[in-house]
Amino acid sequence: MSLLSNAIGGYFDLEIDRNGRSIYPDALEFNSGRSALGALMRVAKPARVWVPWYICNSVVSAFEYENINIKRYFLDENFLPLQPDTLRNGDCLLYINYFGICDGQVKEVLCRYPRDQVIIDFAQAFFAKPPSRCMGTIYSPRKFVGVPDGGYLVTDHPVEVVATDQTIEVDRIKHLLMRWERGAEAGYESYLAAEKSLAYEGPDGMSILAKRLLCRTDYEEMALTRRKNYEFIHRILGPYNCLDLPLNTPESPLSYPFWASEDVRAELISKKVYVATYWPEIMKVCDSDTREYLWAQNKHLNKIYLVF
Repeated sequence: MSLLSNAIGGYFDLEIDRNGRSIYPDALEFNSGRSALGALMRVAKPARVWVPWYICNSVVSAFEYENINIKRYFLDENFLPLQPDTLRNGDCLLYINYFGICDGQVKEVLCRYPRDQVIIDFAQAFFAKPPSRCMGTIYSPRKFVGVPDGGYLVTDHPVEVVATDQTIEVDRIKHLLMRWERGAEAGYESYLAAEKSLAYEGPDGMSILAKRLLCRTDYEEMALTRRKNYEFIHRILGPYNCLDLPLNTPESPLSYPFWASEDVRAELISKKVYVATYWPEIMKVCDSDTREYLWAQNKHLNKIYLVF
């Protein structure tokens, strides 16, 4: 019995079954994908890492915190790297499965570069299975499941989860409860505060609450529903989408990227379709004529979440 729950009497705790099973039982458990990535960097110690310009700055900060030399690359219209042509000894490359729909691109990247020098970021593709023999695979369950923290790392490197008390700040679950009781708008400020509390300051372990919740999630039903939602939206919006999306339904879609010919963001939001913004800080570091700038500008590229 956990020392956190060995009191007798007083009041009840949350009745969350302890006997569930993780979706990735061999993965190392961290409090975020950034923590998982930072832990891998501390052990692998690459001379430098190639990172896309189209990425959340919080991920870049994990490399900076671990004093890893960073090189940046642009993407083509199909979200494939335009550089480098090759990786030097001591290099590694981080590739993201954007929106969870870039299954083919992941295979292309793993064919183009030595697999043991590639890190696959599945933060947006939670149900995609980890590729064999790559440097590491990163997952961020918080993008798919209502949990207060969580990150997975699958790797052959001898990474250890940093010992923590694995407790959780109460404020980090407030937005989950508020959305349940009062709707998404009521909990949004608490959500932003919870995200800020997970800023990378070195690797940290997953909380006990997140572990239990993740072990009790119906992943099969969730994955099926997301794929059905993707197919449904694509049938309606596909003819109007300026993006060339895969014909086959992706294995693990997070959202449906809709590049509209005009700005429809405000109209979507007015219908309570909350369109994600990936990532406005890119406009400060990329020229206005780059794809990355246009994608981040978010006037036409709308990311519609495939809710479960």
